[in-house]
Amino acid sequence: MNERYVESAPSAANAVDLFAGQWSTRLPIEDTTGSVDLIGDHRLVSCVEALGGVADADVLELGPLEGAHSITLRELGASRVVAIEANTSAYLRCLITKEVTGLSGVEFRLGDFRPYLADTGDRFDMAVAIGVLYHLEDPVPVLADLARVTDRIVIWTHVHCGDVEGDVEQLAGRFDPPVERTMDSTAYRLHRFRYAESLAWAGFCGGTRPTAAWIERDDLLAVVDALGFDVVLREDNDHEYGPAITLALRRR
Repeated sequence: MNERYVESAPSAANAVDLFAGQWSTRLPIEDTTGSVDLIGDHRLVSCVEALGGVADADVLELGPLEGAHSITLRELGASRVVAIEANTSAYLRCLITKEVTGLSGVEFRLGDFRPYLADTGDRFDMAVAIGVLYHLEDPVPVLADLARVTDRIVIWTHVHCGDVEGDVEQLAGRFDPPVERTMDSTAYRLHRFRYAESLAWAGFCGGTRPTAAWIERDDLLAVVDALGFDVVLREDNDHEYGPAITLALRRR
């Protein structure tokens, strides 16, 4: 943080400007933040509706980024949102979002959700993992842990399928050959991905390490099935940064 005083009258602008040029989300305030409209995100809304809503629900959110989906979950009726963020800058931006928007009912927690999920005895009515699985070195252990803490899961993630490097120019040369792993008797393949120059941006909110891994799309679906979940809603799209999939999952 910059060690300086603010000599203008208190305002939302003073708070958001602490991270000028680092915001991804467009907040519902007059001052300039990011460019992406994530409040009311149709991916989250459609999945929550497909899973029966979140009225009076306790929701676990992995990687809230800057709190836009947290706002949306509260607007959809969630009584409590526990949002875990490992990126220190993003966590502080979440707190700014909470303050300048008057957000209540959300607990932003700074830390890594992987050890939390591995050890917790908490249960939630729903878990939301939007934009986080492809930032992990292996998303499958997290999915297995989510299956222990909830019966309903919302996922949006990039996946590897086909010639991703050739289809999306900015991904060219960033993937290693696939490696095979297994969860019990279910095999899946991961493609290690290097963040490269993305690490230099002050607003970077990727994984905690210089590389991550994208799971193959069909293998993700096989893992979900092996964990005992039905796909209630599925949307595949050709995102500008690579193929992606949206899933609303309910335990069988």
